[in-house]
Amino acid sequence: MEKEKLYQKISQEILENIGGPQNIQGAAHCATRLRIVLKDLSLVKTDKLENIDLVKGCFIAGSQLQLILGAGTVNEVYKVFAKEAKLEKYVFI
Repeated sequence: MEKEKLYQKISQEILENIGGPQNIQGAAHCATRLRIVLKDLSLVKTDKLENIDLVKGCFIAGSQLQLILGAGTVNEVYKVFAKEAKLEKYVFI
């Protein structure tokens, strides 16, 4: 699968399992993690998120969902995820 399509599929699966784009307050990434600040953490399906391609782990810290994707990969997934989620707010961490 072409990388862009794979990242799009991953982004869509993440959105499905976090309550959709309307549940996102903001998102950012660090060197290895996609960090998503959510309005309602009860909508998160961590078991499903951990089974998405390239996701090495996920956990919640405060009001933030963190998906471990790894160096390099996280930057590329974030670009596609931000587009898919139509993010206008950016949270810098």
